[in-house]
Amino acid sequence: MYQSIIHNSQAVLSGVFSTVAKRFNTKILTSIFLLMCINLIHAAVPIITSTPITEVNANTQYLYLLEASDADGDALTWSSTTLPTWATIQSNTAVSTLASGFSTARGITIDSVGNIIVADTGHHQIKKISPTGVVTLIAGSGNADFADGNGALASFNAPGGVAIDNAGNIIVADAINNRIRKISPAGDVTTIAGSTFGFADGNTSMALFANPADIAIDSVGNIIVADYANDRIRKIDSNGDVNTIAGSSTGFADGNGSNARFDFPLGLTIDNGGNIIVADFNNHRIRKINSNGDVTTIAGSARGFADGNGTSALFSFPVDVAINNAGEIIVADIDNNQIRKISTNGDVTTVSVNNTALNNPWGIAIDQTNSIIFAEFNNNRVRKITAVTDISGIPACTDVGDHAVSISVSDGVNSVNQNFITTVASDLSCNQVWYLRNLKFDTETIATGSFTFGANTNTYTNIDITVTNNVATNVYGVPIPAFPGTGLLFSTVPVALADLTDQPVLFLEFATALTNAGGIVNIKPFSTTISSQAVCADTSCSDVNLPIDKVTTGFVTTIEDMIFYSGFE
Repeated sequence: MYQSIIHNSQAVLSGVFSTVAKRFNTKILTSIFLLMCINLIHAAVPIITSTPITEVNANTQYLYLLEASDADGDALTWSSTTLPTWATIQSNTAVSTLASGFSTARGITIDSVGNIIVADTGHHQIKKISPTGVVTLIAGSGNADFADGNGALASFNAPGGVAIDNAGNIIVADAINNRIRKISPAGDVTTIAGSTFGFADGNTSMALFANPADIAIDSVGNIIVADYANDRIRKIDSNGDVNTIAGSSTGFADGNGSNARFDFPLGLTIDNGGNIIVADFNNHRIRKINSNGDVTTIAGSARGFADGNGTSALFSFPVDVAINNAGEIIVADIDNNQIRKISTNGDVTTVSVNNTALNNPWGIAIDQTNSIIFAEFNNNRVRKITAVTDISGIPACTDVGDHAVSISVSDGVNSVNQNFITTVASDLSCNQVWYLRNLKFDTETIATGSFTFGANTNTYTNIDITVTNNVATNVYGVPIPAFPGTGLLFSTVPVALADLTDQPVLFLEFATALTNAGGIVNIKPFSTTISSQAVCADTSCSDVNLPIDKVTTGFVTTIEDMIFYSGFE
């Protein structure tokens, strides 16, 4: 796109800026004009479409999936300026199934409105998956046969690669029929080139193919064919003339034209520079053919699995390739059951699928959102790998409260921000609480200060409750709610108690009114056997009626009885 702008800028300048150009340097004006054009290209500002997650409980996973769109189709990058200490922003992938019910599906391409075109190889049909996931038949009777005609009246025999030309026609590599077929937007199927198994350049039916496996359309509308069993890359021009671009006999060799060798070239695509990228199946390599017919190896060497740069990386029978929005090559590495990525510098990495098992990924394409669409050959379905960015983390009890979040998304030129507050709420796990009933004191007044309930003089983990004017807070300063239905933390009237399990309250019932309340109440959970009744200090506790005869405080009193209810706050 930029090259065409550069090419035309001089003509534009000569007409519009002819007078000004006499006074000013044309190069400077050209640069200004290019910047103006680039700004127009990136005129659309990204739109954040995801709604913030603004609440989370302590000790609970927080997950906010970030989503945005860009009308220009530019790649988007997320960043953060303000995040809670417990949260991180990270990129990941999500794998989903778009449709199933195919039979060894192979070829994949995507039309201008987002429909996925699938070569349903085992069913000998070409099908369409709509953006909503509805699968419909485009063409093919379902019989392994050959016939031109409309829709289901036409027949294919193990169709492989598919591509869409500039007129919206679907071009099909009809492998066992050794032909290249065309499906018009109206569903009419015709034969472009080929007839019987063999090798011959020539026009339309005079040309011969040997199990053509995949196709691509170059920038001028030529059909590029991976002629699998002939170990060649072929071209069909607009007149139906078939010529060989590169390859000869079976083997491996870089070189020009027929001096180069392939071993079952199975998949191909066209990169942003017009180069033909080839998945050289039996050579376990990814090759490139430039406009002069020079064949070089981009990555791979022997069969195996290894990430790395160039030939230090290893593939095992790569079957298809596609180009993403960043110009990177995406590879279906079928025998390794992996999707691989080759950067523009030749670095090979494995696309993360979050421990999702893939089963023979084959045909591959890139959709408008830069997601990877692929046919899963052995599982007879079409799946999608989506790059996702999220904010995630697990806040602790010490994080209870409000936290500012500020993030932005950029298309490389324009950016937009999103600011919000996420509130961390206290959770049942923040503070262990014993639910007590019928806790009786002989004295009406409890002096301000600290006192401890305990079965003996052993040291136990404290649960600190600050009591002031009948309102209690835990050690994190979070108020403890009143007992359900009473509105009171402390009650002088017996209450009909329901099961208190998982209720975040501490209920104390005193025989007389509690006065002069204050200070810290340190409740030490029992962890020993008292009066032959087991008492525990975790969530496995059951209701236990337990007489207590000792209070280690600075004053003397007695506790009539106490019932423990397990729970956390």
